[in-house]
Amino acid sequence: MKQIKSNRDILTHRYIEYLDKIKKGKNLTNSEMLKGDALYVDNYHDLIEEIAELSGKNKDILLFFRGQGEDFRNESNETTILPTIYRNIRDFEIKLDTLNFASNLLISQIKKKYDRKPGVLDLKQKKHLQWAILQHYGVYDTPLLDVTQSIRVACSFATQNGSEYSYIYIIGMPYYTNRISTNSEDDIVNIRLLSISPPMALRPHYQEAFAIGSEFIRFDTENINEFDFANRLICKYKIPNNDVFWNKSDKHREYPISLDLLLPKEDSMLAICNEIRKIVLLYHEVLSLRDVVKSTIDTTSDIFHLGYQSSLIRTVETSSATYIKNYYKINDKLEEIQKYIISKSDVDGNSIYDDLKKVKEYFSIMNTTNNRNLLFGSVYANYPYSPDPYKDDIIDYLTKPLYRIKKL
Repeated sequence: MKQIKSNRDILTHRYIEYLDKIKKGKNLTNSEMLKGDALYVDNYHDLIEEIAELSGKNKDILLFFRGQGEDFRNESNETTILPTIYRNIRDFEIKLDTLNFASNLLISQIKKKYDRKPGVLDLKQKKHLQWAILQHYGVYDTPLLDVTQSIRVACSFATQNGSEYSYIYIIGMPYYTNRISTNSEDDIVNIRLLSISPPMALRPHYQEAFAIGSEFIRFDTENINEFDFANRLICKYKIPNNDVFWNKSDKHREYPISLDLLLPKEDSMLAICNEIRKIVLLYHEVLSLRDVVKSTIDTTSDIFHLGYQSSLIRTVETSSATYIKNYYKINDKLEEIQKYIISKSDVDGNSIYDDLKKVKEYFSIMNTTNNRNLLFGSVYANYPYSPDPYKDDIIDYLTKPLYRIKKL
């Protein structure tokens, strides 16, 4: 996304005074801004004055706010404001697979209960909106970031996290013109959740919620900085998490919005998201464990392709033990998924159950000492048996239930 260049013209006089102590009148580069400390503001009234001045100095953009309990840094010690899916790029392909599964599961549940309700058609048709709901209700990691146009909402979230201090980020965004606005020049999409969310979703209205991301969601991990909203950071503030912040004086007495209001429990969308969150996380875990099993089999196969050596017996035995341990875990998780699907839907779970029976039967045979040695090589004999002929069966038995679930 296009970066907003840091300069004195877009900052408040107080922020400039703060920078002068560091740079002595010189402009601050974006990198120096991100590496620097946040400006400390000890009360809500003074922060509002900061926001008012920033708004006047940044007329070509809209200010959005995000409150966090920690100023997260990257390897270069720069503030980073990444959407959740990019914060840890490990197992990225698994995350993408699970995100797609979560979107489909959300739509299937919405269709069962609210198919003819207003706003549901938008949700079924617009992938960005599906991601925004999953993100906003904490179901799964997405390429989107939660922000708000209410500084009170941002501060209320930030000051109720239990830490001593919190951070408020001021993010500059292009003006939005629609419920889902895109800006190709800046490579940004802005989703106004309180305008486009289905009416059963109450949380976005209490939070004046928006979800922002790159216009073109590129699922690669080579240029993570392109998705970092630190590129759009105007400035950052550090605030105390205490009553003094809200009460500068009797004349300037303010109150945070309670979490009970920001996160209302009587929210039908929350009930749906709570229902699907467990199955989504289980799906992610099964995919992760399946990859571990596949890797273990590949490793064992490689050992035997190198030729049987007595020095490798311990490695083979370790691989075998790891394989069995992970396989049991996957079997347990698949059973949980099977029970969930059967209890929460009208879909016949027999096909999933049949696959699970094959997994159980197959593993029951493998679990005996003789057959395990046959699969992983006869480590106590003078010749090996490669596990290659068994590999496709194993992965297939693990994959079928997952794809059957994805089609529900």
